[in-house]
Amino acid sequence: MGVGLAAMIFSPLMPHPGDITPVIPSDEADVISYPNPFNPDRGQTIEISYKLAQDAEVKIYIFDITGQLIRTIVTTSANRASDGYSRYAWDGKTGFGSTVDNGVYLVKITSGGKNIGKTKIMVVK
Repeated sequence: MGVGLAAMIFSPLMPHPGDITPVIPSDEADVISYPNPFNPDRGQTIEISYKLAQDAEVKIYIFDITGQLIRTIVTTSANRASDGYSRYAWDGKTGFGSTVDNGVYLVKITSGGKNIGKTKIMVVK
């Protein structure tokens, strides 16, 4: 291993040859958001796509970067396309109907009380 400040900082984080790296099981699936970044002031929406094996009620929570909930969307996974993804188009509006500001927004998707995915969205006007 190298010597110096960088080696001291990153050594505990990087696996060494022969180390076993644990795999943490997760119920979370791939979430795709496109186009990202997007501009709701120009009439754009962002498509949030997620996979869920069976039809179920899905809740999409959108938070600002401080962790404040700005929108809750209740939808269903029954609208799956041939690629297996269900999609929801978000118009960049809060729960009160105002357009969000520039910034990064965090998306958490749940179904049946379990997290099924998360992603980040960037709004640039």
